[in-house]
Formats: sequence, C-alpha cells, structure tokens
Amino acid sequence: MKMILLAVLFCLYGNFAFAENPNVAGEWLIDQTCDPFNVHRVIVCGDDTWEWYEGGFEPYVEGMSNYFDVSQTVDGTLSSSVEYGTLTQTLNGEINGQNITFTTTSLAESYFDNVYDTQYLVENFTGVLTNGTISGIFNGTYFQSQTDNSCTQTVTGQFSGTFTIKENRNARLYPIEFPDADYWTPRGILGNPIVAESGERLEVHWVGGWLPGQEDLHYELRYYRPGDRPEGWRIGQCHFFEGANSAFFFSPDRNENTIPDYFASIHWISRDFGNDDNHDGLLDVIQHSYDVGSNKYSRLRSKFDYACGPPVSVEPDLYTPLCSPPYGQLRSLEVIDPPLGSETEELFDSLLLEVPEFPMEEIVMGCSSIRLCDMDSDGNCNSIDLQIVKDAVGKCWGESGYYPLADIDGDGCVSDSDVVLIFGIGYPDLNYDKIVNFADFATFAVKWLDSNCEPSNIWCDAADLDTSGRVDILDVIVFAEYWLEGK
Repeated sequence: MKMILLAVLFCLYGNFAFAENPNVAGEWLIDQTCDPFNVHRVIVCGDDTWEWYEGGFEPYVEGMSNYFDVSQTVDGTLSSSVEYGTLTQTLNGEINGQNITFTTTSLAESYFDNVYDTQYLVENFTGVLTNGTISGIFNGTYFQSQTDNSCTQTVTGQFSGTFTIKENRNARLYPIEFPDADYWTPRGILGNPIVAESGERLEVHWVGGWLPGQEDLHYELRYYRPGDRPEGWRIGQCHFFEGANSAFFFSPDRNENTIPDYFASIHWISRDFGNDDNHDGLLDVIQHSYDVGSNKYSRLRSKFDYACGPPVSVEPDLYTPLCSPPYGQLRSLEVIDPPLGSETEELFDSLLLEVPEFPMEEIVMGCSSIRLCDMDSDGNCNSIDLQIVKDAVGKCWGESGYYPLADIDGDGCVSDSDVVLIFGIGYPDLNYDKIVNFADFATFAVKWLDSNCEPSNIWCDAADLDTSGRVDILDVIVFAEYWLEGK
C-alpha cells in the first residue's frame, strides 16, 4: 500500500497574506520550516487493525492528480471532508499592529483506486516585527485519510514551525520631481502630489516666510496616509543654500495602470553643493529614508572632506559637481532612526535652526538628476559605481570601507537589501540607460551560467535576476518579461 505522509503539505502549500492596510508595505515573501510531531497512525484492512504513534517522520509526497478547486472556506475551524478538491482555511491575526491572514490549503484527490483526503489547520501563530521583517512560530493540527482498495489509513497529529516574512523588494523605483525654488517661488505644494491606490500621498512643499529675517526657506517632503493627521508627516527636507536634492520612492504597480499600488519606501537625499553653509570645512550629505511597512524613519548625516570646492558646483549647472566623486574621506556620520511621529517632527525643526542667509535673487535649492545608483555623482551609473558598492557590502558605520551613500535604507550597514534597492536586482536594465534591450542582453550573456552569485558581487553584477545564486534560464524568463520596457 502506498503511504502518503501529509504534514509536509502544510510546508508546501501554507502561506501568509497581509490584509489590505495602507500601513503595510504590500507584498511579502515567506520562508518557513515545518516539523510534525505526536503522529497517530491507524491502518484498517478488513478485520485487521494496526495502530501506532510516532514522534515525527520524514516527508514524502506521491505525484498528485485529478483534483480541482471547490468553493468552500472555513474561518478558524477544521472543516468536514471535501471530496476531490481543495479546501482553503484561514486564521486572521495581528503582529505588532500588522494585520495578517494565515492561509492553508487542504487537498482531496483520487489516484487510480486510491482516495486521499488531507486537512490541517494552523491554530496559533505569534511573531515580532523588526526592521521590516516579521519572524515567529506557528502550530496546528492535521488529519489524513487514505483509502486503497480494502484498506483505510488515517493519520492525525500536530505540526509546528518557524516563519520569516520579508518585504518583497520587487517594487520599482520612481523619481519624485519638483522645480528649483528661490525667494520668489510661491509657498506651498510644488508640482503634482503623488497619490497611491492605497490612499497614501506624497507632496513636496516650498516653505518659509516673506519678511526679511523670517524666510527660513526650505523644501519639505511630506507623507500622508488615510485617517492620519491632515498636515501629514515630514520625511525629507533640504535647508542647504544651493542644495542638490534627489527624491524617489519604491512601489509596485501590479495592474500596470501607472498608479502606485502603495509606497514601500521613500527616500530624500540632500547634498550641500554650494558654499560651506556651516563653515566647518566639510561637505554635508543628509539621507532621509522612510520604510512604510515598519513605520521607521532614519536619517544619515555624513560629513566628507571636499574633493573639490567649495562650492562643489557653479552656475549655470548648480547640481553637477566639478569633480567626480566630490566626496573625499568620510569624517563623521550621525545615524538617527526613530519611528515616524512627534520625535521626527522635532528632528526636522532642529535642522531649520541651521538655515543660512541667502541672496533673494538667486536659486536657493533645486532638484538634482543624480540617480540612486550614481555613487560618485558623475551623472552615470556604470562599473565604477558597481565597484564602489561591492567594496562597501558587509561594512557598517565605523568600519573601513563603509560608504554611506550605498546605505540606502539608513540602518548603518551596507547590506543585501541596499544592493537590491540601488541596482534594482530583478529589473534587467543592466547598463542603466532606462530601457531593456539588446545592450542589456549582451551584458547579461557575459554572465551566463555564472554561479556563486551573492550580495558581495552584486548578484553577478545584477545578472542573477531572481537572486538564486546562478545565472540561468530562470533569469532569461525574467529578462523576457521586461523586454523593451523603459522607465
């Protein structure tokens, strides 16, 4: 008699899903383990019965066929048998304020003369949310019935396991565009607000007074979420005279209607390319990052030696540096990472105390075209930038080789998550010219069948699109999906 052991089915088919919630950063990926225990097995063949208990077992799955969906959902309770189909069961809960639905799938199927019915239920799960990652444990009960000619086997037991859920970083990068501004620029919103389908909104504001001594002119990037305070929250700011600013966000667009589904993370980088505003002989760069899923704001303030200048740039192109890179040796770094709220508002207010005096007739601040992957700010994303990030991967604040501009998520270390954000791993624009074409495929072909792809080599120079550790046919499938797409 063929033995089908069922507890592995949970490991194969169980999954988490997040309920619709604008505070949750949408799609997540799950990694889980499953361990069965307290297994009770009964086999009945005619008048003969065999019964025993097991502490656990090795999972084994036969080929499955002839099953189809049936419309039946049970919330939180074990259902009755389902004949030849699938049964979905859900358990709703919450971890650190994040709404989670645990979904499992049970199978009933026919295989020649055999009939299998498997059911299991996750009864409890707990976890913690830390830096955008949820980790925890789950447990539940299961049941299996298998009929093979005159014999019926039933198996009942319990299972438990661990899970880790991380945000799916396949979200795309989008720039936030806004005009240059000076004293004569009207105060208020610059450009058009960016509204996501979740109801979230981003606005760039030009803020300050009109009377002499009351100007305090500066950019603000504000984030709004449904049901929250009407004035929103500041998540980016520039107070540098002739400051060069870059702003962008990550978001999926699953229905491809050009409207963001939700904001996964939002970033603002402000560079003091003008004169040395605070007269300390160092070039200031401030990186603001907001991870929406974990409600975590972070600010990195770096101070470099000047490689040229000050000023680093001059008219008419105030936002392209005179040398590349303009950043010399890193002299100091300040890392602040409170949750978004009253504390972050106070941090932004403290920056305004540094706003310098400025000529009213001149441009005060502007939007720079420096791209996220342009580590040396030379206007291009190329092998030099790739090497800068490679050298910084695995390095943290205080360690030799740490490069703050590669620390996109602002956690004080250059890690795998930063690599994915900087180079858009999974999007095959490998020469960074904003279109996927034969030039990218030529770069991709050079890496064909390379293995040992990992963050330290930028996933084989971004050719390992599915980050499997190898450049293979699965990456070709991803490549084809984006063929001739521009961004």
